[in-house]
Amino acid sequence: MAPKTHLGACAFHCAPGALKRALKAGADPDERDPDTQRTPLMWLCEMHDAHTRSRKRMWRRLLQAGADLHARDHAGMTAVDVAKWGAARAFRRFVEREARRLQAATP
Repeated sequence: MAPKTHLGACAFHCAPGALKRALKAGADPDERDPDTQRTPLMWLCEMHDAHTRSRKRMWRRLLQAGADLHARDHAGMTAVDVAKWGAARAFRRFVEREARRLQAATP
């Protein structure tokens, strides 16, 4: 299933330039897919591919734009949960490290 939002599609299809332009134009980093309630962070974690470096940059850009790491989809899963099942191992480890780092930095 592919996302039905522009930012979700940018994340899912690993289009960092399009994602950057959309965020600069004011796109909501937590834009929800109408069917799944997945955010762009979740769609970014859905794929098991070789674009780890680009996906890391996109992850950071979404978080810098204010994306909610703790948002849940219709099944109650967060982006970290989605990464455990869909992401390539290197990206999954990155997501888990980033989540721990952000949680430790939060007062």
